Amino acid sequence: MKTVSSLFIFFFILPTYACRLNTELVSLSGPVTMLLEELELLNDLKLMAISAYHPVSKKFNIKKLPGGIFLGKKVLGEFDPNTVVIFDQSFELKKSLNYYFKKKIIEVDTRGVDPFVAYDRSKKKLLPYLINCELRLRKIDKDVAAIKAIDVHFQKNETYLFYLGELSLSKKKPELLMVNDGPIKWLVNFKVLKTYPSDLAYVTWSKKILKKIKSKKEFGLLNGTTDTLKVVKVLDSQFNLYYRGLLIPGLRQVYFLKDFLNYLGK
Repeated sequence: MKTVSSLFIFFFILPTYACRLNTELVSLSGPVTMLLEELELLNDLKLMAISAYHPVSKKFNIKKLPGGIFLGKKVLGEFDPNTVVIFDQSFELKKSLNYYFKKKIIEVDTRGVDPFVAYDRSKKKLLPYLINCELRLRKIDKDVAAIKAIDVHFQKNETYLFYLGELSLSKKKPELLMVNDGPIKWLVNFKVLKTYPSDLAYVTWSKKILKKIKSKKEFGLLNGTTDTLKVVKVLDSQFNLYYRGLLIPGLRQVYFLKDFLNYLGK
């Protein structure tokens, strides 16, 4: 009988000490939603909704809002005006949210930064609304630091090009290259990777410039469905990279870097 009582007390007080949210919250921020997933909080009763554009695992049954700046009165009116709403930087969305929510709207700016900076920024914005998550956060921080320390030496004479979209033998290459944003920004700045010559975050490539690049590897960046990197060869020097959350700033891009650097180091 004493054992049964002890177990009852254990399971009764367990939620009090579990990692959880301390307020009703809506996440319209991709980096924050992916961090919530890693913290195992997508099933938290205080998480009211996320954006339908956030590529979370299908196992989570959570309300998904259809859009960002297009969210209207009908959708936003479903929530208590005291709900905390975290969203990615957007002037138009900020105007809409200011009109409907009385408590707090929290803007996350991850434009033009590498995944490690984006992770830190999203974590700082979410921290005030977490309880008892220190152990989980410490584990994530430790994993992130280990990924940051992975040592890979790139071939100095080779240029690595990263297209936003699929490389195909039957189609023209995607128009945009990721150059100084997300994982590529970090690879260029800290791993001495050489890429397309531009100071812009994203650039429309020039056929003339590409012809001047003698030795290159080309990668298509695509959002995948799995948590491990899928590499599909198109030609000897062309590959498509599939990874869930690859185009979402922050933690998912950090994890992508782990797989990509390990792939290059083989």
